[in-house]
Amino acid sequence: VDVRIVVPHIPDKKMIFWITRSNYFDLISAGVKIYEFTPGFIHSKFILSDDDLAIIGTINFDYRSLVHHFECACLLYNAKCYKDMYDDFLNIINVSQLISLEESKKVNRGRRLLVSIIQFFSPLL
Repeated sequence: VDVRIVVPHIPDKKMIFWITRSNYFDLISAGVKIYEFTPGFIHSKFILSDDDLAIIGTINFDYRSLVHHFECACLLYNAKCYKDMYDDFLNIINVSQLISLEESKKVNRGRRLLVSIIQFFSPLL
């Protein structure tokens, strides 16, 4: 399984950015490739799977988006636009920075403590 995640390098919300980064080590250790989009802020949300299945929409994969905000997505199966979405994803990957396992460990103790406290409230963020 090839799992690649692209997140913003320039955050819109610092706390959410710190929480996101706090998960890097576990994900990278499990084989996930994490890229930070460096040219600017990225807010796109799509999933590509098995060369014929795609999901695209406004939905975030968190409690608030799924339950409170009624965000939605479109499931595409064997759609002609899959190739365009895949090419767009490759273009995004090409201008993004791959995060290494060593880099994922670089979090100072103060921020690590703060993130641990914030993660308790993360379902509300």
